[in-house]
Amino acid sequence: TEIILIASNWGGKNHPAWYHNLKATPACTLTYAGKTEPFIAREVFGAEKESYWQKALSIYPGYEAYKERTGGREIPVMVLAPED
Repeated sequence: TEIILIASNWGGKNHPAWYHNLKATPACTLTYAGKTEPFIAREVFGAEKESYWQKALSIYPGYEAYKERTGGREIPVMVLAPED
């Protein structure tokens, strides 16, 4: 299962620290529902990013307000894919 991360930083002017960490070191672990598993992070762009962005908005419409508060900063979308 892929995990989608929205680097909104609540609409702040800078990317969140975790975004920079994943860009520098894409291999990571995620703990969810009591299980810790390895993943590889990648940033998505273009149509793929837009698709994930729309899914995120359907779950939390507040991301649109965050986008307006960034001062023009593009909000990155990251995908965590299970490490095989």
